[in-house]
Amino acid sequence: MLSDTELQELFDRLDTPEAGRKRVKWIRENAPVRTVGGGKRSNIVRYASRKMGFVIECEARSTEYAAAVTWDFDDETLEFYSQPSTLTLRKRLPNDRRSTYTYTPDFFRITNSGFEFIECKTEQDLLVLAIKSPHTYSVDESKSWRCAPGEESAAEFGVMFRVRSTNDNNPVLIENIEFLRDYLVAEPQTDVGQQCALREYLTDRPWATAAAILGAIPNIADTLYAEIAKGRVTFDLVNERIADTERALVFRDKQSASAYRTFAQSRISEPRGNVILELLPGTRFDWDGKPWEVINRGDTLIACRCLDPGAQGGTEFIDLESTLVDALAKEGKIIPYAKPVDGKEDCLEWLERASDDQLARALERYKALFAVNYSGPLTTSATRTRQYWLASFRRAQRFKGYGFVGLIPNWEHTQGNRQRRIDPPVVSIMADIFHRDWTDPRQKSNTAMFGEVINRCEAIGLTAPSRKTFLREIRILKNSDAAVKRFGSRVAYEMEPILLADWLDYTTPRHGTHPFHIAHLDHTPLPIRLVSRSNRKLLKSVWLSLMVCAYSRKILAYYLTFDPPSYRSNMMIIRDCVRRHGRVPQFVVVDNGKDFQSGYFDRLLAALNRNKLHRRPGRPRDGGVIESLFNVTQETFIFNLLGNTQADREFRKKTKSVAPERLAIWTYERFNMRLEQYFNNVYHENYHSTLGCSPNEMFNRGLDISGQREHTRIPYSKAFLMLTFPSTPKGTAKITVRGIKVNYLYYTSPVLRIFRSIGQHVPVRYDPFNMGVAYAYVDNRWHECHSEHYLTFRGRSEKEMQIASEFLRGKARQAGIEAPLNAKRLAEFLNTTAADEVLDMQRLYEEESESGRPVDDGVITEVTEGSVWSDAEAVDEPELHVYKPQLLGDF
Repeated sequence: MLSDTELQELFDRLDTPEAGRKRVKWIRENAPVRTVGGGKRSNIVRYASRKMGFVIECEARSTEYAAAVTWDFDDETLEFYSQPSTLTLRKRLPNDRRSTYTYTPDFFRITNSGFEFIECKTEQDLLVLAIKSPHTYSVDESKSWRCAPGEESAAEFGVMFRVRSTNDNNPVLIENIEFLRDYLVAEPQTDVGQQCALREYLTDRPWATAAAILGAIPNIADTLYAEIAKGRVTFDLVNERIADTERALVFRDKQSASAYRTFAQSRISEPRGNVILELLPGTRFDWDGKPWEVINRGDTLIACRCLDPGAQGGTEFIDLESTLVDALAKEGKIIPYAKPVDGKEDCLEWLERASDDQLARALERYKALFAVNYSGPLTTSATRTRQYWLASFRRAQRFKGYGFVGLIPNWEHTQGNRQRRIDPPVVSIMADIFHRDWTDPRQKSNTAMFGEVINRCEAIGLTAPSRKTFLREIRILKNSDAAVKRFGSRVAYEMEPILLADWLDYTTPRHGTHPFHIAHLDHTPLPIRLVSRSNRKLLKSVWLSLMVCAYSRKILAYYLTFDPPSYRSNMMIIRDCVRRHGRVPQFVVVDNGKDFQSGYFDRLLAALNRNKLHRRPGRPRDGGVIESLFNVTQETFIFNLLGNTQADREFRKKTKSVAPERLAIWTYERFNMRLEQYFNNVYHENYHSTLGCSPNEMFNRGLDISGQREHTRIPYSKAFLMLTFPSTPKGTAKITVRGIKVNYLYYTSPVLRIFRSIGQHVPVRYDPFNMGVAYAYVDNRWHECHSEHYLTFRGRSEKEMQIASEFLRGKARQAGIEAPLNAKRLAEFLNTTAADEVLDMQRLYEEESESGRPVDDGVITEVTEGSVWSDAEAVDEPELHVYKPQLLGDF
């Protein structure tokens, strides 16, 4: 980011007015001015920017995120801020009235060449807005979108206003940036031997595919991608996909890349076509800018007709002398028809629509025309019939490029009556009834609507259509907008077809390009009843949290708890992922639950320099990867265990012999162990129909191609565990003579009693599973602080404290008194028999949960020498200093 001196030099060089300087400084200090909201159409992205050093909130992945990630790694952009400030826009309406309104652009961008406000929109939305509000959005001579009111408002500050369309996105570049981000942000430790091997390989040849390099040199992936990211070998990041290793060309140097590019551009993409003009009947040619067709050729004259639909008097006919045509051809005034033949999509569509009988007849016709010694059923066909087939074959070959299509019966759909047999007024009546009654949320029956059609037709003397015809008309008129009006958005979403075209249009693959690129995180209650270890007491259902790699479908981490989803579940799933793999995915896809929208979860991902992507509300297909995994786990594992709750689906038919609560035998510890075995030995090893192999095979194959990326490893150390601990809403606490106050409890330590520390606001964190301890960041170190009532709060979870607090507040409300809740009252209550009754089940849940946790979970280990943080610049965690006095009274 720019320093104050650099910013002032930029102001002076660009001659920015004083109003603009003040606005730029204000934006740099106060942006963003509002929170983003993507709505139902887009995915909100929280992007951890490398260049800015903080999180950029983007309302949509295809517009704002695409712009942010592009600017984050280019040389022109110096700084960019989302939702920077409001502008006052003024525009003139079609009725000549002026409208004034406030508007917040999506970005403010500082570049070497100037300052600009950026508005990001899809090309489809801009086309609609250009028709709806032509005074606001328009296209200039250079085919660029303009917003005149925005330009006028920004000009007051000496700043530009630019509209950025999705057509400005480069999906190949964005995919390459995401693939190489680990190497662009932090370079791995240099392996001189691997670098020399790569240099020697490229010495013998100026270029090679990434797949050839990966296959020729073992374990070269990390070195290869690091060399590409740092520019020491040449790769076209703008036009070539590095993830497509079979086609991705890596060049020895820029000269080799330039030579290959020149060679590729010299290739003729399409044949030039006929250079000799054969004026046979049916031949087309261009003359004076208009297309013509030869009708007949005689000895001296050639009859032609103009194919231009704008010709005066309809179709224009002319007779040309052969000598004149030859002269015009030699002068270049008559040239072969140059319209490119591109009918592959139409031909494929015709082939798909053709029935089996039509295809069989087309094959027989082709054999009858071109097969040698044909002796099929069409052997006795008349000569005239064969000539018709041949003419149709040549016509399809000339206009569509595929002659076989012309042999399909009625391929041009010129036969038959295409007009509707029903009177147009009857069609209008059915359409009116549909738009009035079918789209009504009362959901009128088809019988009632059909009766209305009959009545209206009889009233004006028309013959009513049949019920079958009316129902077919409903199917024709029915669309997604009408379904929303009748059934609501959720039911209409279920009725919508899966539009593969939306997924197959090339952008970054929706499931990622390599392992740890995109992962889905979600929670679900498992349909099984568990029992406790001690007295076989029945426990409630357990919640399962999963993090699954979208690329390989491998389960990266999981967590079981009796508590509903909360930030604690997210904390434990992140811990488990780092404990198992030493990494966290680049994108974490979540739904819109409150635990995923918490400030704690956002800060944790930002500290790990990872991005969060929200699924669209009411669009469950966005999370199909993890939702299907939940279903598979239930069907193949849970439903094969005693105590599963399938019998509860038919509650009135359930008997005691099949009641889940009577058949429950699984404890949390045994269930957790078997679930782990199922994931590792069954699910990860089984064939996955979507992948074409097992998740483990896909995961390992992806690591071989994309690199192990050891330099991004996150050590499971005390620094990482401290990072996962939550903090207060402010993130800090004030040091007083009693210590620091965290969650209404006071914590103290000898380091907090130093006089110079009193009154300071210091960062604090606490352990949600041990409320007797908190941590304060003083003198560049984390210090362990103990509660005033340490013996009472030690080992008690935050959930227990919440239950106890709610119980005390409820008693106060019932008594009609105001009793402020403090640590003393809470500690006194926790030591009573009433607390044992209130917290009995919660303590049992936590005891069971602790029995199934990994042994090393929660154990703070030392940071080994040489261990490196993932994206160390984003996280600066000092050493944890734990002070252990001999006497509790010291606290």
